[in-house]
Amino acid sequence: MLSYKEVFSKWIFFSAVAFENNKDNMHLDSNAFSVKNMAVQGRITVTRPFGQLSSFRIGTEIQELGYTTTFNQYVLSGDNYTGAAYMETDLYITSKIVSRLGLRQEHASLIRQNNTAPRISLSFKTSENSQASLAYGHFYQTTDKDFIRTDNHSVKFEKAEHYLVNYQLTKDKR
Repeated sequence: MLSYKEVFSKWIFFSAVAFENNKDNMHLDSNAFSVKNMAVQGRITVTRPFGQLSSFRIGTEIQELGYTTTFNQYVLSGDNYTGAAYMETDLYITSKIVSRLGLRQEHASLIRQNNTAPRISLSFKTSENSQASLAYGHFYQTTDKDFIRTDNHSVKFEKAEHYLVNYQLTKDKR
Protein backbone atom coordinates (compact mmCIF):
# COMPACT_ATOMS: atom_id res chain seq x y z
CA MET A 1 0.00 0.00 0.00
CA LEU A 2 1.17 3.50 -0.81
CA SER A 3 -0.26 6.58 0.88
CA TYR A 4 0.29 10.33 0.78
CA LYS A 5 -0.86 13.12 3.10
CA GLU A 6 -0.49 16.87 2.61
CA VAL A 7 -1.89 19.97 4.32
CA PHE A 8 -3.01 22.82 2.06
CA SER A 9 -4.02 25.94 3.97
CA LYS A 10 -7.00 24.67 6.02
CA TRP A 11 -7.57 21.47 4.06
CA ILE A 12 -5.94 18.07 4.66
CA PHE A 13 -5.49 15.87 1.58
CA PHE A 14 -5.00 12.08 1.97
CA SER A 15 -4.68 9.47 -0.77
CA ALA A 16 -3.84 5.77 -0.80
CA VAL A 17 -3.58 2.95 -3.30
CA ALA A 18 -3.16 -0.81 -2.81
CA PHE A 19 -2.66 -3.77 -5.15
CA GLU A 20 -3.01 -7.52 -4.59
CA ASN A 21 -2.39 -10.42 -6.95
CA ASN A 22 -2.75 -14.09 -6.00
CA LYS A 23 -2.73 -17.28 -8.04
CA ASP A 24 -3.27 -20.81 -6.72
CA ASN A 25 -2.47 -23.82 -8.94
CA MET A 26 -3.73 -27.26 -7.95
CA HIS A 27 -3.51 -30.69 -9.53
CA LEU A 28 -5.58 -33.73 -8.65
CA ASP A 29 -4.85 -36.83 -10.68
CA SER A 30 -4.99 -35.62 -14.28
CA ASN A 31 -7.10 -32.51 -13.53
CA ALA A 32 -5.62 -29.02 -13.34
CA PHE A 33 -7.38 -26.31 -11.35
CA SER A 34 -6.30 -22.70 -10.82
CA VAL A 35 -7.77 -19.61 -9.20
CA LYS A 36 -6.39 -16.13 -9.80
CA ASN A 37 -7.63 -13.11 -7.84
CA MET A 38 -6.53 -9.52 -8.37
CA ALA A 39 -7.53 -6.37 -6.51
CA VAL A 40 -6.69 -2.68 -6.96
CA GLN A 41 -8.04 -0.11 -4.52
CA GLY A 42 -7.68 3.65 -4.28
CA ARG A 43 -8.99 6.34 -1.96
CA ILE A 44 -8.86 10.13 -1.79
CA THR A 45 -10.13 12.04 1.24
CA VAL A 46 -10.16 15.79 1.83
CA THR A 47 -10.75 17.00 5.39
CA ARG A 48 -11.57 20.52 6.55
CA PRO A 49 -11.31 21.13 10.30
CA PHE A 50 -13.62 23.78 11.74
CA GLY A 51 -14.14 25.11 15.22
CA GLN A 52 -11.68 23.76 17.76
CA LEU A 53 -12.33 20.03 17.34
CA SER A 54 -14.90 19.44 14.58
CA SER A 55 -14.18 18.46 10.96
CA PHE A 56 -15.87 17.79 7.61
CA ARG A 57 -14.65 15.03 5.25
CA ILE A 58 -15.47 14.27 1.65
CA GLY A 59 -13.93 11.58 -0.49
CA THR A 60 -14.08 8.89 -3.09
CA GLU A 61 -13.01 5.25 -3.38
CA ILE A 62 -12.52 2.95 -6.33
CA GLN A 63 -11.95 -0.78 -6.34
CA GLU A 64 -11.44 -3.33 -9.08
CA LEU A 65 -11.72 -7.01 -8.23
CA GLY A 66 -10.87 -9.50 -10.96
CA TYR A 67 -10.93 -13.27 -10.94
CA THR A 68 -10.13 -16.14 -13.28
CA THR A 69 -10.99 -19.74 -12.44
CA THR A 70 -9.67 -22.53 -14.67
CA PHE A 71 -10.58 -26.21 -14.59
CA ASN A 72 -8.68 -28.12 -17.27
CA GLN A 73 -9.72 -26.34 -20.51
CA TYR A 74 -12.71 -24.46 -18.98
CA VAL A 75 -12.17 -20.83 -18.00
CA LEU A 76 -14.49 -18.48 -16.10
CA SER A 77 -13.47 -14.89 -15.42
CA GLY A 78 -14.94 -11.55 -14.52
CA ASP A 79 -14.38 -8.12 -13.00
CA ASN A 80 -16.28 -5.96 -10.56
CA TYR A 81 -15.64 -2.24 -10.44
CA THR A 82 -16.97 -0.49 -7.36
CA GLY A 83 -16.99 3.26 -6.97
CA ALA A 84 -18.08 5.22 -3.92
CA ALA A 85 -18.41 8.83 -2.83
CA TYR A 86 -18.88 9.77 0.80
CA MET A 87 -19.09 12.69 3.17
CA GLU A 88 -19.15 12.85 6.93
CA THR A 89 -18.71 15.29 9.74
CA ASP A 90 -17.36 15.00 13.26
CA LEU A 91 -19.37 17.58 15.15
CA TYR A 92 -18.37 18.31 18.74
CA ILE A 93 -21.46 19.40 20.63
CA THR A 94 -19.37 19.87 23.81
CA SER A 95 -15.82 18.80 24.61
CA LYS A 96 -17.28 15.48 25.89
CA ILE A 97 -20.05 14.82 23.35
CA VAL A 98 -19.36 14.26 19.66
CA SER A 99 -21.65 13.24 16.80
CA ARG A 100 -20.60 11.76 13.46
CA LEU A 101 -23.05 12.09 10.57
CA GLY A 102 -22.27 10.48 7.24
CA LEU A 103 -23.63 9.45 3.87
CA ARG A 104 -22.09 7.06 1.33
CA GLN A 105 -23.14 6.44 -2.30
CA GLU A 106 -21.85 3.31 -4.08
CA HIS A 107 -22.07 1.68 -7.51
CA ALA A 108 -21.09 -1.91 -8.42
CA SER A 109 -20.60 -2.71 -12.11
CA LEU A 110 -21.06 -6.48 -11.78
CA ILE A 111 -24.64 -6.19 -10.53
CA ARG A 112 -25.31 -2.80 -12.19
CA GLN A 113 -26.71 -1.23 -9.02
CA ASN A 114 -26.34 1.82 -6.78
CA ASN A 115 -27.02 2.22 -3.09
CA THR A 116 -27.05 4.99 -0.49
CA ALA A 117 -25.88 4.28 3.04
CA PRO A 118 -26.60 6.72 5.89
CA ARG A 119 -24.60 6.48 9.13
CA ILE A 120 -24.79 8.29 12.47
CA SER A 121 -23.09 7.96 15.84
CA LEU A 122 -23.02 9.78 19.17
CA SER A 123 -20.19 9.42 21.70
CA PHE A 124 -20.03 10.53 25.31
CA LYS A 125 -16.67 10.86 27.08
CA THR A 126 -17.45 9.41 30.53
CA SER A 127 -13.96 9.84 32.04
CA GLU A 128 -10.41 10.52 30.98
CA ASN A 129 -10.03 6.87 29.92
CA SER A 130 -13.52 5.84 28.84
CA GLN A 131 -16.40 6.61 26.52
CA ALA A 132 -19.85 5.29 25.69
CA SER A 133 -21.29 5.45 22.18
CA LEU A 134 -24.38 4.73 20.11
CA ALA A 135 -24.25 4.13 16.37
CA TYR A 136 -26.56 3.28 13.49
CA GLY A 137 -25.77 2.69 9.86
CA HIS A 138 -26.41 0.83 6.62
CA PHE A 139 -23.56 -1.22 5.19
CA TYR A 140 -23.56 -2.92 1.77
CA GLN A 141 -21.39 -5.41 -0.03
CA THR A 142 -21.53 -7.13 -3.39
CA THR A 143 -22.53 -10.78 -3.28
CA ASP A 144 -19.56 -13.13 -3.48
CA LYS A 145 -18.58 -13.83 -7.08
CA ASP A 146 -19.18 -17.56 -6.61
CA PHE A 147 -22.94 -16.89 -6.38
CA ILE A 148 -23.32 -14.59 -9.37
CA ARG A 149 -21.27 -16.16 -12.14
CA THR A 150 -24.24 -17.09 -14.28
CA ASP A 151 -27.00 -14.54 -13.58
CA ASN A 152 -25.78 -11.23 -12.23
CA HIS A 153 -28.92 -9.27 -13.20
CA SER A 154 -31.17 -10.65 -10.46
CA VAL A 155 -28.59 -10.34 -7.64
CA LYS A 156 -28.68 -7.27 -5.41
CA PHE A 157 -26.33 -5.75 -2.85
CA GLU A 158 -26.20 -7.57 0.47
CA LYS A 159 -27.34 -5.13 3.17
CA ALA A 160 -26.72 -5.03 6.90
CA GLU A 161 -28.27 -2.53 9.30
CA HIS A 162 -26.06 -1.97 12.31
CA TYR A 163 -27.28 -0.80 15.70
CA LEU A 164 -24.36 -0.50 18.12
CA VAL A 165 -24.07 0.32 21.80
CA ASN A 166 -20.48 0.43 22.97
CA TYR A 167 -18.48 1.19 26.11
CA GLN A 168 -14.71 1.57 25.78
CA LEU A 169 -12.21 1.69 28.63
CA THR A 170 -8.55 2.40 27.87
CA LYS A 171 -5.88 1.64 30.46
CA ASP A 172 -2.11 1.58 30.06
CA LYS A 173 -2.51 2.67 26.40
CA ARG A 174 -4.55 -0.46 25.60
